[in-house]
Amino acid sequence: MSDAPNEWEIVVRFYAALHLVQAYLVDKGLDGPPENHGQRSKAIRDNTELSQGRGRAFRTVFDRLKSVSEQVRYDAGFTATTADIEKSRTDLATADAFIRPKLR
Repeated sequence: MSDAPNEWEIVVRFYAALHLVQAYLVDKGLDGPPENHGQRSKAIRDNTELSQGRGRAFRTVFDRLKSVSEQVRYDAGFTATTADIEKSRTDLATADAFIRPKLR
């Protein structure tokens, strides 16, 4: 990971989106909340509201946030660009606008 402190913005935004989707999945009455990324990804895929129609755009931004966040954290050769950081900002806004109205 580079020393650029703003790369961590991407990680924080991914986890903000993760908490939104976790709240959504719990709100929708799953037997138990997903305990890891694999279970969460499956729950998102299995939920038609999150995987079809406008949900596809949500999945796209969530998956992109997750992927770039993992690059920031685990790929020593990766350096996030200003465009990556800005995209993470708009991706989180898109995820928030899609999920938040669906929460009770």
